[in-house]
Formats: sequence, C-alpha cells, structure tokens
Amino acid sequence: KEIKIKLTQYKKVEVNFFDWNGIIYRDEFNSIIKNLVKKTLLICSNMLQEIDLKVESIKEIIMVGGSTRVPLVYEEVKKFFQKEPLISINPDQVVAIGAAMQSNMLTQDNFQKTRTILLDVTPLSLGIEVMGGFVEKIIFRNTSIPISKTKEFTTAKDNQTSILIHVLQGERELVKDCISLSRFVLKDIPPKKAGMVRISVTFEIDADGLISVKAFEKFSNKQKNIQIENVNFLKSKKVNAIIEESMSHAKEDYYFRVKKEKKIESEYILSILNNALEEDKDLISEEELKK
Repeated sequence: KEIKIKLTQYKKVEVNFFDWNGIIYRDEFNSIIKNLVKKTLLICSNMLQEIDLKVESIKEIIMVGGSTRVPLVYEEVKKFFQKEPLISINPDQVVAIGAAMQSNMLTQDNFQKTRTILLDVTPLSLGIEVMGGFVEKIIFRNTSIPISKTKEFTTAKDNQTSILIHVLQGERELVKDCISLSRFVLKDIPPKKAGMVRISVTFEIDADGLISVKAFEKFSNKQKNIQIENVNFLKSKKVNAIIEESMSHAKEDYYFRVKKEKKIESEYILSILNNALEEDKDLISEEELKK
C-alpha cells in the first residue's frame, strides 16, 4: 500500500523488502494493474448499455476509494467518460458522506431532502411467462425505481376465457431457470379467436420496493391485481451468481429461444390456414381439397 501511495506522487520508488532491495517504476506498476483497470471500465460500459445511457449524458464522475488516486486509474476514467473526474471530494470519505446524507434524508424533513435524491435500482429483471415456457421481461435489471412499465399480450388459443399470469424474476430466457414470484389468473375474458384479445400487463415498483402487477383485458375491462413484497432481499452473492450464470448461457439461451419461437410461429400459421380452410371449404372443390 505504501509503495502504491508513493508511486502516485513519484515515478519511481526504492523498495527494501526483507532481503530484497530495488527500485519499482510507475510504468512497471501500471503494467501490473492495467488489466484490472480495463476490467473495471468494461463493467462501466456494460452498465451504461443495460440502462441505455450514453457517456455524454453523465454530468459528473465521483471517484470512490483511495486507489482512484493512482494516475493510471484517473487518466483511464477521464478518457472513458470524456471528462475530468471530480477531485474535490475525498475518495476515502465519499461513501461515508453519502451514507450520512441518506440517513439524514430518511430521518428528517429539511431543505437538503428536497435537493438530494438517491435512486435504488432493481437487482434482477422482472417479467411473466409466455407461450413456449419463455420469460418476457417487462422491467429490466438496474432500472431506477420507482418505475411503472406496461406490455401488451394476447391469447394463444381460440375461445380462451382465462389467462394465467406467472410473475418471474431473473435474467435467463426460460421459466425453469428463473425465480417464480407469484401466479394469478385473469378470468372472464371474452371468448375470441386466438390473437384477438388484448391484455395489458403492468408492473409497478414503488420507492419501498413493493411490486404491484396488474392484468387488464381491454374489451371487457376485466382486471386483476396482486402485490409482491420482499423481492429484493436476495443476498448480493446470489444476485451476482444469477447474473454470471445468465451471461455464461446467453448465447445458447438466445439460439434456443429463436428456434423455439420459429416453431411456435409456424404452428400458429398452420393453425390459421387450417381454420381458414375449414371455414371456406364450401368454396373449394373436392379435387382441390385432395391436393
């Protein structure tokens, strides 16, 4: 640690370590840590992609931890974010200062509370089960809360009068690889041809992390609501393991889903054609039907 601190100020440092004496240069130190710095910036890049945020949209960069004083770290962060990181805040104290401010916000109603906002995020994606045993994500991981998102779905079979809403949490494509949170049934929807019914599913997360899920059928105005509590109390190690697993299986999950969805689409088209043939068979001769 002392060598790292000295190399922050000087280009070389004389080292006396038990029976070894020598000089360590800053360039040597930089070559040792450069891969760690690249790995850290890769995480930053992935995070920006996940939340669909451009580097140019970031107003300030706050450095955290004494190691951010290392010149290579500072320069690489500056290059990546295309702006000078803030150096007016002590990186050794910034987390403690932020925690104290948040504590003050939660316990007092004062002027500072109106000026400072701390945004929590969803640790894992939330969605529902769709045809084929897949998960359709509605709120993605790292989305700031509070948040409300809606997606529209339809029925898979003719004359379907109810639909099961299976709420899931996770990053994988298949239901079996995600965490089941709740199930509920929307009943008494009008019996229509497959694909004609319109059902909007809304996920809402409030500032306390309480999840509300609503399914609403537009023709009949039928709806069903549920609330899910304590979803975010997974340990960080468990969350990280889920994310790492999804990344390691991302390619195979993607190709499996594409292949299965094409099969489902083909079966749906064949079903439509068969129904059309059945309805209009009087317009077709027996010879044409045999073909």
